[in-house]
Amino acid sequence: RLSFARSEVQLKKCISGSLMQAYQACKAIIIKLLSRPKAISPYHLRSMMLWACDRLPANYLAQEDYAAHFLLGLIDDLQHCLVNKMCPNYFIPQCNMLEHLSEETVMLHARKLSSVRSDPAEHLRTAIEHVKAANRLTLELQRRGSTTSIPSPQSDGGDPNQPDDRLAKKLQQLVTENPGKSISVFINPDDVTRPHFRIDDKF
Repeated sequence: RLSFARSEVQLKKCISGSLMQAYQACKAIIIKLLSRPKAISPYHLRSMMLWACDRLPANYLAQEDYAAHFLLGLIDDLQHCLVNKMCPNYFIPQCNMLEHLSEETVMLHARKLSSVRSDPAEHLRTAIEHVKAANRLTLELQRRGSTTSIPSPQSDGGDPNQPDDRLAKKLQQLVTENPGKSISVFINPDDVTRPHFRIDDKF
């Protein structure tokens, strides 16, 4: 297995705090929801995030209060990768990391992700509680001396931008303001100072 860990560390230094917060939130969701059968991992998500950084304007990605929009975008990108069974490795684009998956596994995860997309705030809250409970258990075991170092299931190199309730509230606001509708985030190259939405009556 090839490793590009050093390159990834350098690239992560260039990623905005709001995008990293969205990544951590999306990672918490997929760890809880898409871990079985094993198909999607944080590594897939990191590749998608790096591809998004190449694709989107830098001044849009630098917006500090767009974490909720970035999270929806990552979920949409992940859904697109699953439906098309195509997720190129960022460092080796010729390598499709989903090529080995069966159609049954792909569709199972795509359906799960559709449920997340229909109510992202609730799934994020559930994932946050899952992470908090796991962290509490880790601390308790460490206090008892049962282990010297149990990594948190949400740890990713000690990144401080873990998901919190504020992001869930922003997502909930987007959903509440558009009840029963599909919210698609897209980019207008002529105006990257704010996100743009397509609101559809049905998912």
